Amino acid sequence: MASAKSAGDIGIELDAELVRHLRSDRILERFTENIWSEMGRCINCHSPERNEKQVKEHGEQMSWIVPHDPEATLNYLRESGLIDLSEPDQSEIRTKPTGLVDHGGGPKFPIGSLSDKRFVEFLRDYAKIVNDEYSSSEQLPKPSSIRLHATENFLRLTDLPTKWADKLMRVDLYGLTDAGWSDHRIATAESWVNGKQSVWQGIMSTVSSRDQHPLQELPAGSYLAKVYVDQAERMRADPDATFAESDFVGSMEFDGDWKLGWREPKIVDSRQMKDK
Repeated sequence: MASAKSAGDIGIELDAELVRHLRSDRILERFTENIWSEMGRCINCHSPERNEKQVKEHGEQMSWIVPHDPEATLNYLRESGLIDLSEPDQSEIRTKPTGLVDHGGGPKFPIGSLSDKRFVEFLRDYAKIVNDEYSSSEQLPKPSSIRLHATENFLRLTDLPTKWADKLMRVDLYGLTDAGWSDHRIATAESWVNGKQSVWQGIMSTVSSRDQHPLQELPAGSYLAKVYVDQAERMRADPDATFAESDFVGSMEFDGDWKLGWREPKIVDSRQMKDK
């Protein structure tokens, strides 16, 4: 991990905001939020607690996750070259799960998706820190106003239109309050539409403000789902692009409790969707 610089090392020309950003604990916090939180996709092949078969077939380099230790994992990613400090967007930790290069485990999330953006955000920032490219807080990436927490709650939408096959879809969830549906989304997920089965399934991440403690799991209750589809595939062409209101395709309501794990998702029939 890049070592945080002391005030004496960096000199008085660096402002307090930049000093805080360069601190080792802040770097680790951003790694934990943006990348470590996604490791549930990777542990079966890359954690020594689960990947004995993969290690026998492909070698010890398969075990790049240090169980229960995000700091040691970040150190290993850097030292092993899985983070490319010259071209951070081309880091294997990002190009393999997006399918930009061959990956034995197959793609784990789409190019331009929320997960991809979180990886890229950290990797670009981390490379600039290690390469001493920051000289002013004005150069720092703007911090997100929200906090995302990946849950073990999965949502599956079935019977989707064939025209959405293989497109990137985002689903935002709103909760029911005494005054009606919440003003702000409480959970979100992005993934591909499975064209062969006409289904979409995503790992829900809860959404909270920076000063709130995030929900760890989704509670039973009533939900409004708003659905967005990147029909023009803007994000495949430009991973920095984001969903727009023009991508909104409809909404639906559903009730019930949530179970844990991808094998027991909350299943909602998309044919009940109301057009925008």
